[in-house]
Amino acid sequence: MQMTIQKLTFGYDGSPEDIFTDLSLSLDTRWRLGFIGRNGRGKTTLLRLLAGELDARGAIRSPLEMDYFPFAPPAAPDLCALEAVLAMAADPGVQEWQVLREAELLDMDPAVLVQPYATLSGGERTKLQLAALFLRQNNFLLIDEPTNHLDAHGRQVLGDYLGRGDKGFILVSHDRDFLDRSCDHILSLNPAGVDLSRGNYSTWQANKDARDAWEQAEHEKLTREAARLREAAGRTAQWSAQIEKSKIGSHAADRGYIGHKSAKMMKRAKGIQRPARRDGFRHNPAPE
Repeated sequence: MQMTIQKLTFGYDGSPEDIFTDLSLSLDTRWRLGFIGRNGRGKTTLLRLLAGELDARGAIRSPLEMDYFPFAPPAAPDLCALEAVLAMAADPGVQEWQVLREAELLDMDPAVLVQPYATLSGGERTKLQLAALFLRQNNFLLIDEPTNHLDAHGRQVLGDYLGRGDKGFILVSHDRDFLDRSCDHILSLNPAGVDLSRGNYSTWQANKDARDAWEQAEHEKLTREAARLREAAGRTAQWSAQIEKSKIGSHAADRGYIGHKSAKMMKRAKGIQRPARRDGFRHNPAPE
């Protein structure tokens, strides 16, 4: 099933420019999609737009309901963890044994499930909130920085948990190992727009490094060629000037011929200079 974003345009009130302008994407809802980019580029904003929390121009169409993490915990503070997960799943078809199974997959002590939900640690609540979302049917997850309350072992466990499931999601995270464990596609947000690639973060980084190396080699090649053309233009102009000087004096037998030859060489010099200047600027890489 496909989720489509068509000509999405959005900017916050008072901002001098839009965060997204005519953004169009088509995403498979089965993908486990890692969403990366520099801070402030709009990753969380896009998740909130997909969740329907913000209004924008354009269209977002999905065959599945969007569920956003993190979300507000259950209002009843006296619920035990098991009851809280069932409430957060909000699906009458979810059974207690399924909650126990998810807790085991998340390397949680079953005894945690009988404790009051309000007394759990931030990491335990993170795991159970995500378990509740994974237990829901016909939904697509929008997961924003889920590792904030987890230690190294907790991040490994949660990464493996997200990576083994068949439910699709978009995951925002700065943890490279976590993205490697979780994702099978990467969506990269950059100043020029978005890039979508297959594979985990390490695959994306290797492809990016190879592409950057090729672009740098091409830039250096074009810079050398531009310098060679400028040098050739200088020599041609110098020869033209010398020929022009040779018209002066009695030794110049055919001044018309020499003048014609001089003009041709000067024209050639100017022709060489134009592509040299053009290549010298066109291939200057944009700063990151």
